Amino acid sequence: MSSVLNIPSTQHTNVETMRHETIITPSTSNPSWGGYFIIDLKEKNCIIHNLTLRFSASQITGLTSGTARYTPCWFWVQRIELVMNNNVIDTIYGNQQFLLHQLFNFDEKRKFLNITAGDYSSVAQRTALASSANDYYLPLWSFFKQTHLTAISPKDDIQIRVYMDTASNNIVVSNGAVGNPVSTITACSLLTQISRLEAPSVNARFKELVKKPQHYKFNELRYGTFNINAGSANASIVLSSIVGPVSFLMFTVRPTNNVSGDGYFNYSAIKDFAILDAGSTNIVGGQSIVSTQALYHLNKEWTRSSYTTETALSSTNNNANVYIYSFGASPVDTLYSGKVYNQYRFIGSEQLQITFPAVLSSAVQVDVYAFVNSAVEYASTYVKKITV
Repeated sequence: MSSVLNIPSTQHTNVETMRHETIITPSTSNPSWGGYFIIDLKEKNCIIHNLTLRFSASQITGLTSGTARYTPCWFWVQRIELVMNNNVIDTIYGNQQFLLHQLFNFDEKRKFLNITAGDYSSVAQRTALASSANDYYLPLWSFFKQTHLTAISPKDDIQIRVYMDTASNNIVVSNGAVGNPVSTITACSLLTQISRLEAPSVNARFKELVKKPQHYKFNELRYGTFNINAGSANASIVLSSIVGPVSFLMFTVRPTNNVSGDGYFNYSAIKDFAILDAGSTNIVGGQSIVSTQALYHLNKEWTRSSYTTETALSSTNNNANVYIYSFGASPVDTLYSGKVYNQYRFIGSEQLQITFPAVLSSAVQVDVYAFVNSAVEYASTYVKKITV
């Protein structure tokens, strides 16, 4: 319509003709606590933007007194494999997904997400949800969010492989609860935001792919979990599982005797941390970064939300002690677009050094999530992942 109007440049757009839709795909196999199920997405001639899992869960029953609640549904999954062309492009984890959505969305958007997933900050809200059958929405921060890949041919079929955690790890009882809580996952569907293309756009894109492959940048996850024994005042962790060009990393500390239920998202504070290269040289500014500097000063620049202010220094303490170090200028832009603003190439010999506020009275688990600059190589006959 703008072609027949005399409009200012600020109102002009030049985009392909397409329909924006949210399609719903039921799981191919039945979901269950502690089980494994898949969802096959075979939609074609569209651009894929975002994926969300919608779980239908029963009321928690089996108690003769007291109350029960679920954890936020990010923690219901142990891991999820995202597969294209029979290749696992990325593997993501429940705790990592929870952290990404808390850290890198504005607080207003976080409110929507947390209400539909089960609000980590409200026992009352999660108790009310669990008192009847309800749907829970688990948005996935995946490479589709960064790449907006086009699905054209059968090699673009997507399979979501979901490995579920147990019900006992994700049901919290309180107020003198008596009995054994019972819960059932009755269904799971994939909600996919797409833009449906018209035939000329599809044909043009396919012809380009025949000429040469295209590459879409994204942040592939490298993950490591490490146990630190009681009696330790500090830890030096060799990051052997992290290899490649790292844009940024984050880590959390949790007591090993409380990594379930509400303990999933209650993270312990540290005193300070540093990252050393293979030659034991500090690569985060030459000296250790103290906890308050990381949580309030650096995270102010590196995240979008106020999540890591929800600590003991705030009027609301949700133990949001999540530590980040970015080698790039903008983790936010990198996560949303795949753009690289700098990186540090890890070789598997780097060390994360942590000093605790006091000698540990019990063992802790340190989970490290590194985001490696990678790419999807997308051709007319294949799809595969490459490291850049």
